[in-house]
Amino acid sequence: MLEGKVVVIIGGGGDIGKAIARAFAARKAKVIIASRDVEKLESVAQQIRLETGNQDIKAMEVDVRDEQSVIQLANQVLSEFGTVDVLVNAHGTETTRRPAL
Repeated sequence: MLEGKVVVIIGGGGDIGKAIARAFAARKAKVIIASRDVEKLESVAQQIRLETGNQDIKAMEVDVRDEQSVIQLANQVLSEFGTVDVLVNAHGTETTRRPAL
């Protein structure tokens, strides 16, 4: 039973994160999607609200490369929701591409 559970998805703006967020939202969880691009996240959150009918979708900013940003996200989620029931790490990082050989 996921109804009312608080789910934080870091990397919620990417394809995998969106799919995970949509699945939790469809099951009536309170979903927080987080990444660096809040403008994109707001659009994703709105799309998920429309698709699932779940209005408990929130976009929050986080930069996982910055420890203080992660701490700030944690504090914000705990302040607003009191707990985290599920944490999903779906973010990717940009790396220098190198040949395999």
